[in-house]
Amino acid sequence: MRPPPRRLGSQLERLEDRSLPATFGVPWADPGHLTLGFAPDTTPTPTGASALFATLDAVAPRPGSGRCCGRSRRGRSTRT
Repeated sequence: MRPPPRRLGSQLERLEDRSLPATFGVPWADPGHLTLGFAPDTTPTPTGASALFATLDAVAPRPGSGRCCGRSRRGRSTRT
């Protein structure tokens, strides 16, 4: 007697519902207690090291990053 054929590919598992109530267009009820956190650059992730801050700084530099407002950390203009 032959064994049943092997299945190719992955199997799917139904997960429990994770729906949460949400309101869009309404300000946060208590913004003083809302905080967000982001992993620093070089944090290991499944797709490689995180580079979130470097990516965001290239678009919109943070104050104190040395790239804000066209000035270096020494106060010299970086614009040409």
